[in-house]
Amino acid sequence: MLSTAKHSTKEDTEKVTRCQQQQHLMLLKVIAGILGVPLGELTQRDKEYQLEMNRAVPAESEVVDRDPVDRCGRRPWQCRPNG
Repeated sequence: MLSTAKHSTKEDTEKVTRCQQQQHLMLLKVIAGILGVPLGELTQRDKEYQLEMNRAVPAESEVVDRDPVDRCGRRPWQCRPNG
C-alpha cells in the first residue's frame, strides 16, 4: 500500500541540507586520507576557507549594477521606442 503522507517543504529542505552536509564531510574524509592530514585539521581549514569566501562575496545591497537590464532582459540600447 502506498503512503499518501505529504512532507512539508521545510522538512524536505532540512533533509536536503543534512544530506549535502553529510556528502561534504565524506568528501573531506576522502581528501584527508589522500593528503594524509587529520580530518579535524582539514575540517577546520575548510571552515576557515568557507568563512573567508563568505566575507569576499559582497552583500546584495553592496552590488552595483554596471549592466542595466530591464524586466524583459534587454539593455537600454536594445530597446526600440514605441511608435
